Amino acid sequence: MPYMARRSLTVPDVSQRREKGLLARVFGWTGLVVGAIAVVWFFRGRPEFGGWAERLQFFVEKVTSDRVTVAFSTDLVLFGIFQAVLIGAVEPVGSAVRWLRFVPFWGLAIWLVI
Repeated sequence: MPYMARRSLTVPDVSQRREKGLLARVFGWTGLVVGAIAVVWFFRGRPEFGGWAERLQFFVEKVTSDRVTVAFSTDLVLFGIFQAVLIGAVEPVGSAVRWLRFVPFWGLAIWLVI
C-alpha cells in the first residue's frame, strides 16, 4: 500500500514509453495458457459431474453458501478493479490497447503479451 500511495503522487511521463521485457511476455503467455485450460476444463473435464449447466448451478450454490468461495470470488472482483486502475495508470490515454484493462484476467494476459 505505501508503494501505491507514493506512486499516486508521481505524474507518469507518457512521452517515455518502455517496451515490455521477456518476463512480462512469459507471464502473459502463461496466463493465457492456464486460463484456456481452466475454461476447457470447465466445459469438458470430468463429464461424470454433469454438463456445464449443472456445473454452473453448483458454482452458484457454492457462492451463496460457502465462505471460502465467497472470499475467492470477492478477490476476483477486487483483482478486476485493481487491474483496471493499475493498467490505466501505465497505459497512456490515447493507446489502442487501453480498453484491455476492463477485461479481467484475459485483458491483463493479452496486454502483457502485446
